[in-house]
Amino acid sequence: MPTTDENAKSWQESLAARTGRAVRKARESAGLTAAQLSDRTRDIGYPIHRIAISKIENGARVGKLDVAELVVLARALEVPPVELIYPDLPDGPVEVWPDQQTTNFQAVQWFSGETTADDIVPGTGESRGGNERLRLSRERERARELRSGMGDAWYSANVRSETEHRLRNEEIEAIHQMTKGLDRLRAVREQGGSIWGAGHHDLAEIEDRMRRAGMVVGDGDGDEATR
Repeated sequence: MPTTDENAKSWQESLAARTGRAVRKARESAGLTAAQLSDRTRDIGYPIHRIAISKIENGARVGKLDVAELVVLARALEVPPVELIYPDLPDGPVEVWPDQQTTNFQAVQWFSGETTADDIVPGTGESRGGNERLRLSRERERARELRSGMGDAWYSANVRSETEHRLRNEEIEAIHQMTKGLDRLRAVREQGGSIWGAGHHDLAEIEDRMRRAGMVVGDGDGDEATR
């Protein structure tokens, strides 16, 4: 059986290889050569040589890819940094830490503070208190959105032109319908796509579009995720 050190090394190599593949895929999708990506990092103010980029993409920088490089590469590639670490969203399997498997989406939620390790492995005892600063930050943003919404409501109540008022109401109705649609999709997803008649078809269509976009999507029955 592999030792703890061997397991840790294997996980580290897997993380480096996965991140490298994600960098290459994002670079190729953007139509960039390694040299052109290097130029972008130089423009950002933290140059990463094309040879270093090639080594990162080939997984040859195990233990040497630092956070600064990850952030700058993500900025240069115009993708969120977390998508370079967990690229197989949403349902692709990943070893989130040594010997612990989960989905990429669950890993992203933990990484970003949306959930705790206890949500991945019940019984770890990790307190949600560690998420307090993130929780408060999100509450502040919701409060700001609410205040902005109040300003919009004031504007809607005080516009003078009937045309402006009608257009404003149409915008509000469109947002309302979109919100209802998202709530409906969420409910369908939670019920396995089995309620409200055409809900399952709607969900299947969305997941098909996700697969065509190169995302990893599970079938919801615990089977292996498919592309």
